[in-house]
Amino acid sequence: MTNRDVQESMRARPPLRIGWVGSHVEGIGALEALIAAGTAIEAVITLTEAAGAKRSGAVDYGPLCRRFGIPIYRIANINDSESLDLLRRLELDIVFVIGWSQIVRAEALALVGIGMIGAHASLLPRNRGRAPVNWALIRGERVTGNSLIWLDAEVDCGPIIDQTEIPLGPYDTCATVYERVGESNTAMILRVLPRLEAGERPGTPQVPGDEPLLPGRRPADGLVDWTLASGEV
Repeated sequence: MTNRDVQESMRARPPLRIGWVGSHVEGIGALEALIAAGTAIEAVITLTEAAGAKRSGAVDYGPLCRRFGIPIYRIANINDSESLDLLRRLELDIVFVIGWSQIVRAEALALVGIGMIGAHASLLPRNRGRAPVNWALIRGERVTGNSLIWLDAEVDCGPIIDQTEIPLGPYDTCATVYERVGESNTAMILRVLPRLEAGERPGTPQVPGDEPLLPGRRPADGLVDWTLASGEV
């Protein structure tokens, strides 16, 4: 196929219908960068105010959507019947799920033409599961990262599109790490977008591992044992 054939093929292909699902601060910078790059966003799906108030790091996507005239839909659960009906009506090709704490079940995944793309704040397949940034810091790990993946029915197991390493220092906190996670979301999404628009579906299957899924953080996990050495504290 010649360059001219490729160009004509791209012109003949209708533009992707792209949606966004998010509620956490780590995703809003990437969404704004995507809009600034000239990408048409058909819809943003976020949490209701009541549901967002219960989530750490939640941010209101309303002002950004109003500024750019993007329809915004507020839901309580991505897998409930109302949300599934919404996804059917929107008829999206690609949905970026960035900064979202709910697992997207198979029925919702099946309602997006090409697929849903998510980010997990670790170097998958390491540290699958809940609160990967928290646990990486608690365990004293020196390197973590962020992975852009295709979402599938198994948690954090979809094909890897891109990854970014994030070094950890002794004075890092969840806030400093999530700032870099957000920056990497932006970079990785902008890198893959031209490939998606060209009709590619990039991704490398993950190598199965035997690590258990990370558990969620509970209030008791925040208790400090002051009898430990200073580094452990």
